[in-house]
Amino acid sequence: MIDLGDVYRIAVEVRDSAGTLVDPASATLTITLPDGTAAAPNVPLPAAETGRLVVDYTTTQAGRHAYRMVTTSPATAYTDMFEVAPADPGQIVSLADTKAHLNMSPSRTSDDQELRGFVLAATAVVERHVGAIVRTSHTEVFDGGRESVTLSHAPVMSVTSVTESGTPVSAGGYSLDATSGVLTRRLGDYAHCWRYGIGTVAVTYVAGRTTVPANVSRAALIIIRHMWETQRNTSGGRPQLGETDLITTTAAGATYSIPRRALELLGNPVSGIA
Repeated sequence: MIDLGDVYRIAVEVRDSAGTLVDPASATLTITLPDGTAAAPNVPLPAAETGRLVVDYTTTQAGRHAYRMVTTSPATAYTDMFEVAPADPGQIVSLADTKAHLNMSPSRTSDDQELRGFVLAATAVVERHVGAIVRTSHTEVFDGGRESVTLSHAPVMSVTSVTESGTPVSAGGYSLDATSGVLTRRLGDYAHCWRYGIGTVAVTYVAGRTTVPANVSRAALIIIRHMWETQRNTSGGRPQLGETDLITTTAAGATYSIPRRALELLGNPVSGIA
């Protein structure tokens, strides 16, 4: 994964039927962008290295990019993808804190991209247990005919808008339990039923937290450390870890994803969160 605005290098080797690197007569690159549109940057033919096509693409959108390189003489095709992180990728802990937890020097940058992937994965795991951490906006539609609807993501930081059968509902027309995400229709001081109708009840809101509790960030770091531990290659120069999270001594914990100590810090999963 690279950051939005970074340059992603697409490099493709072209070989003939005998497996020898050769320069093609022509090459076409098509990149399908996250919004469904396509980009077709120019592909310069090899100058220094025979058979190696290189395109430096400056990213303009966050999300999944799929690309396909097609050549003639020889006729070849190659397809792959790359991911571009949004301006705020939604990390629960920083890369600096992660490296400090792993006792890794800040000057060591060769594993930064891999570690950032671990941070994002750990964030999703933690949110499954404690609810929303990263500030995100959501829109949900519910059937009417009941006093309350439960928003899928909690805690709720703010409600942007509520409509009932397409008609806006003022802030005084509902009450919100921010912790649970329960939105209750109100008529004065009394609970009331959301009205049935076309479009029913549509709610746009922001879920997340302004601060991350210490037990939650610590659990995230433990999970990241465990992911690093279970796949590290010490012969390749990656640092040994001084502390272990392993429940057993077999296969460095490869049979589970969340260390017990992290689960104890997180507590029980939030009901209704998948």
